[in-house]
Amino acid sequence: MTYHGKLVGPLVLLGLVSLLLLPPVSASSQGPRILLGESAEIGANCSPEDDGTWSCTFSAVVYDPYLVFFRWDFEGDGRWDTPWTGDIGLIFYRFPVGGVWHTTLEAWDGVATKDGEPAGVRVRKDLVVGGDLFFSPFEWSRASTGTLLTFWEPPPGFIPPAQRPRNVNLYGIPAAPLLRHRPIGSEPIIQGFRLDRASVSDLVDVGTHLVYVRGQWGTYEFATRLTRVTVT
Repeated sequence: MTYHGKLVGPLVLLGLVSLLLLPPVSASSQGPRILLGESAEIGANCSPEDDGTWSCTFSAVVYDPYLVFFRWDFEGDGRWDTPWTGDIGLIFYRFPVGGVWHTTLEAWDGVATKDGEPAGVRVRKDLVVGGDLFFSPFEWSRASTGTLLTFWEPPPGFIPPAQRPRNVNLYGIPAAPLLRHRPIGSEPIIQGFRLDRASVSDLVDVGTHLVYVRGQWGTYEFATRLTRVTVT
């Protein structure tokens, strides 16, 4: 114990002297920040409008506190639709037509550059909006029960992932995916879903209504076109 105690004083003094003699570390010489997983992620909530457009509300969660500036490319065409902003609150965008879209968010620390341009972190949300929706039957009695089938033909350009759709619903009513047969040649892609007819009747009541289905398929969030159903 005495031996160890005699060494503590000189070692501490040597450490303090070393710190004073070392040159300060500049921001440019610091190593890259290490962040496990994604630095940010995008949330999307899209719904069809009567005029054939799709309204989407986007949100973002940023896990890296150094990322303080943001900009959006909603259609994924490489052209930024918003300027840099420090606001990461909800943002709205209306897609004029259905299709496959890759919405991109770039988050930047305000310092890093590459070739004279801001070098931020980019994250993407894959979207499929549109595509025809059919119900079988499309008209039924409110007193009837059993299964209600609906079939979705995604818009051109969408390649279905290998896994089955998930979290599919009609205004909160679960829609279970049916087994999908591989199309032959130029046959369209058709994905079917099964719903509880009584639950849909309770939701929409008697009359003719415009409805749509939404869900997830692989990395894609999807929302179908509006279609009519009638409950008598």
